[in-house]
Amino acid sequence: MQPYINNKTVLYLTYDGLLDPLGQSQILPYLLGSLESIDQLTIISFEKRNRLRLDQNNLHKKLDAHHIKWITLIFTERYGALGKIWDLMKLLITCIKYSLFYKPKLVHARGHIAALIACWVKLMIGNKFLFDFRGLWVDERVDKGGWNLSLFFHRLQYALFKYLEKYTLRFADHIVVLTKIIIPEIIKISGQPSNKITVIPCCADYEHFHLATSKDRMKSRKKLNIKNNQIILGYHGSIGSMYRIDRFLKLYELAKKIDHKISALIITRDASPLYSLIEDLVPSSIQKDIHIHSGSRKNMPNLLEAIDISVSFIEPSYARQASSPTKMAESFAMGIPVICNSGVGDIEAQVKNLNGGKIIDFLLDEALEEISSNLNGIINLGGMRLREDSKKIFDLNVANERYKMIYNNILELIN
Repeated sequence: MQPYINNKTVLYLTYDGLLDPLGQSQILPYLLGSLESIDQLTIISFEKRNRLRLDQNNLHKKLDAHHIKWITLIFTERYGALGKIWDLMKLLITCIKYSLFYKPKLVHARGHIAALIACWVKLMIGNKFLFDFRGLWVDERVDKGGWNLSLFFHRLQYALFKYLEKYTLRFADHIVVLTKIIIPEIIKISGQPSNKITVIPCCADYEHFHLATSKDRMKSRKKLNIKNNQIILGYHGSIGSMYRIDRFLKLYELAKKIDHKISALIITRDASPLYSLIEDLVPSSIQKDIHIHSGSRKNMPNLLEAIDISVSFIEPSYARQASSPTKMAESFAMGIPVICNSGVGDIEAQVKNLNGGKIIDFLLDEALEEISSNLNGIINLGGMRLREDSKKIFDLNVANERYKMIYNNILELIN
């Protein structure tokens, strides 16, 4: 195989796996939609062993059909920080070997870990570097409890990675962020001009996530063994300290007191800690109307069809200003209105501009009780109007066009 010299060659680096749910919804669709701006695309990703065994061949066939080269590295699931250092070294060695032979014109790095390696490649061969800045990852580590700043070693890690974050941002030729509200902070950290920063929120494939009609809703509820004459409060996504499922359960409890024809549908792959939470937080008499199902990209639209209102309560913080919840784009694509909180990315402005739901202070029981009295009013905000209005912001095709524009601007300057 000959090196692709003098062509529009792109090397894409991600520490997330293409076979992970995130890879299926937030990496592959964007790359496939941007191919017309690229002569040759190579992806290096870290994959879990079990997922590789199950799905590697199918994905290879799909990528081969699009003439995409895929290099897989095994994600180290043990050994803590040492495991991550080992992964970093594997990625560095692989990138050096690949880049010396193929000399990619652009390295597109998704996230902080990949960006560190992209800087090395740029120093080595003088290519361009696109930093897909998925959020304030260093501060997210603290939010999620991965780093405890009362411990010296964790403070040391935090200080080191904050320095590296600044370095990689300054070294990037272009930066993609998820929210408008984070731009002033990125300019402050990096010193980069605003014309080198593009906002691309987490989007949804509006062909995959179709409008949920009343007929769809009835059919989905029947499959899930949920009564059709209910108002269904929905939650989909991860369960963790940042994602306040406890306040979602409180909303359900308060709404149930006002109207007994209320049920909850929770769609998550993290179901194991959920049952004990429900046991501890929800009165036993109403636990039976909480339905829990595991969701994949393939079946997510069919599960979301059952929902009347999608609820997303996320703990606000400094890091959260850079966040764009995928669940909101998916809900809007299906015409489902939302109840959520401010202090997370551009959510407040987006919900208000689209008239797509309600923003509340989820910590106050009074706010939860008040919103519970107006669920029908929120439901009426959904439907085709919400889907079409939100499509201008959250449709995957909008994101693809922005990525193509970035690729063209960078690669045309080189050629």
